[in-house]
Amino acid sequence: MIGTKALVPQMVDAVKVPVVASGGIMAGRGIAAALALGASAVQLGTAFLTCDECSIAAAYAAYNDAILMAREQDTRRCSVGTPAIGPGFDCQSVGGN
Repeated sequence: MIGTKALVPQMVDAVKVPVVASGGIMAGRGIAAALALGASAVQLGTAFLTCDECSIAAAYAAYNDAILMAREQDTRRCSVGTPAIGPGFDCQSVGGN
């Protein structure tokens, strides 16, 4: 897999529309890096799924726990239902477990 930080400058050079960097960005340094690489905006997602304010936290406790216990070698590629993380989401291991 090619990481976000490698793809952002390639996308910025290849398209004439704003690029939103997403994937593997969890903190201020990642946001700053994506913007420095040319992204017009940054989307953070998975990091917020474990917050108490997130409406799926109670409904998908096992998924929530998996996020909290995961390490970088536990990356998963997911196909989600509608709405996101809805019924039928299916994840397969990309590395590690």
